[in-house]
Amino acid sequence: MRLLYNSLIAIITVAFVTGCDDSDGSNHSNDRGEPVRSETSEWSGQVAFGGEVEVKGIGGDVTFMLGVGDDVHVEAVKNGWRNDPSTVTMEVVEHAGGVRICAIYPDVPGQAPNSCTEGGNNTSWNNDVEVDFTVRIPPGLTLEAGMVGGDLTALGIENEVILRTIGGDIVISTTEIAEASTFGGNITVTIGSTDPGRNLVFNTLSGNVTVTVPAAVNAIADVTAFSGTVSSDFPLTLVGPNHLQGTLGAGGSTLTLSSSSGNARLLRGP
Repeated sequence: MRLLYNSLIAIITVAFVTGCDDSDGSNHSNDRGEPVRSETSEWSGQVAFGGEVEVKGIGGDVTFMLGVGDDVHVEAVKNGWRNDPSTVTMEVVEHAGGVRICAIYPDVPGQAPNSCTEGGNNTSWNNDVEVDFTVRIPPGLTLEAGMVGGDLTALGIENEVILRTIGGDIVISTTEIAEASTFGGNITVTIGSTDPGRNLVFNTLSGNVTVTVPAAVNAIADVTAFSGTVSSDFPLTLVGPNHLQGTLGAGGSTLTLSSSSGNARLLRGP
């Protein structure tokens, strides 16, 4: 299953039917001295090997990291400056294919109610609460995240990763495969699979794309930078302005690197 954006500003569905909600209502200040109210929620549960862990939100960062044991553990920290963090509810929806984790904002008048269903609506209007997710996961699960205005990170993991954000950076390091897309940020990805098995896309509208693949990878490479530079550690052919293509190893699925306003680099890993 892939995260689908209804539009660039269709602010992505987020929900979190939590198994445990530890809202402490603490208060502190940001680096400008502005008062910040915070609440924290946690959820733990098991997802069958090969299942999916999906995170969806509006405003905030998502960090995936390798956990301990077989459980998926989620911590969500809600920070509000003008608005009360309690106006954003956390939901975790467990389903046959895995678990969907969302931050649900108040409904916007005139729009469909917000929900954490697959493809469900989740929009926000004039609410400054940000929700940062930290997700600890075992190997063998597929990780997905879709955010509006947040950075997405997945480092040192052993999972397939699909991350998309509007207005943030993406950093991934996995022994498996990955995909990444952002409308305003940099993409830095390292994958470990030598035979991806399907096409992988790494795309940004405004930023740099850097992807590192194994030296023995079997794939087709397509590297484009519409208003920047392109480079590759592998021997590729210049087929157009700032456009490289070529076969890596025995060929196979296509690795597409694309930047509309930035540089695109394909690097050779170990």
